Amino acid sequence: LPPPPPPSPPPRLRVLYVFVWNVLLASIGLIIVTTIGEFYFRLTEPFAHESSTVIYVDDVGFLYEPNSVVYATNGIDYWTKSKVNSLGFLDREPPSNRRADGSCHVAIIGDSMVEAREVPLVDRLQLQLEKIVNRSLPMLDVTVSAYGRTASGQIHQLPFYEKYARNSRPDLLILVFTANDFTDNSSFLRNLNTPWDPDHPPTLLCTKIRKRGNRIVSTRSQFCDT
Repeated sequence: LPPPPPPSPPPRLRVLYVFVWNVLLASIGLIIVTTIGEFYFRLTEPFAHESSTVIYVDDVGFLYEPNSVVYATNGIDYWTKSKVNSLGFLDREPPSNRRADGSCHVAIIGDSMVEAREVPLVDRLQLQLEKIVNRSLPMLDVTVSAYGRTASGQIHQLPFYEKYARNSRPDLLILVFTANDFTDNSSFLRNLNTPWDPDHPPTLLCTKIRKRGNRIVSTRSQFCDT
């Protein structure tokens, strides 16, 4: 006679066995899918996180470290790698000895709209403007340089001209102003949403506006101690 079949487990143990087995299979499947996804994104994305090196420049504030590389991404639709020029901006080197070659030089100063680290250099304002003008008016031989820094207002951008752009002796200076620059210029408004010391922020801000004769004079903040 054949041996009798083994006794079946109690119903409660059978339910527990099925539950544990299903959880184990689901966990293994999740690990496999996650691993495949991780390898896929590592192979298709140039890098996973933003990265940059900044330094403090006297009378200017924080700029990118000259000749370093800035990695920018939102993890969705752009990954850009930008070389910093010798001045600390995301652009080519500014022209030298431009008066001797007779070219027309334009300097653009602004915030993140000018810095534009989200797009490749060839797609940024300065190169697109240079391309359009030289195609339409080649006799001008226009060169364009950009001095942009994210979250900077016009008060902060003054040293960009005084210390850097002026040295290239531009024939035309373009100052790009956007709506958020009202906040980026004001010490009071900026510190409503930024945990900075209002008396010593890491950027130049307007702390007081007063009238002197027929002129409106603004008082600039002092830089933070370093």
